[in-house]
Amino acid sequence: MGWQSLNRKYVVAEIGPLWLTFIRWSVAFLFLLPISYFLERPRYGEIMKQFWLPLSITGILGIIGYNLLLYGALEYTSPMNAAIVNALNPAVIVILSYFLLKERMTFVNVVGFILSLVSVLFILTNGHLQWIFQTSYNRGDLMMLIAGVV
Repeated sequence: MGWQSLNRKYVVAEIGPLWLTFIRWSVAFLFLLPISYFLERPRYGEIMKQFWLPLSITGILGIIGYNLLLYGALEYTSPMNAAIVNALNPAVIVILSYFLLKERMTFVNVVGFILSLVSVLFILTNGHLQWIFQTSYNRGDLMMLIAGVV
């Protein structure tokens, strides 16, 4: 076993998933802030005056809430189940965009929504879609669904 795998195991064992997530987003922020400034030339003062509350809520729910639910779900379900349920996110986005943002649904949106939903359900049920109503779901699967909504 090389020193790299030992270091990786040490980091994962000692730091924890939430701290690693914080580090990841902090590093991304440090790189993206100057890029956004030079490419977009945003007026941060005006943006923060008008949108500080929705941006704060979105950041808290999108980063902290999602990661807490994801890591919590992985205590109760397998990573494979979590990944498959996470594949429902595009369908959830279409539904929430329609109801919350009043976005218009085009034919392509509807076909994509149906295709992604049926595909995920097909994989989840091993091709037996009637199992959806016969299967018992665990707490982790439900937490992953909530994470997708968050």
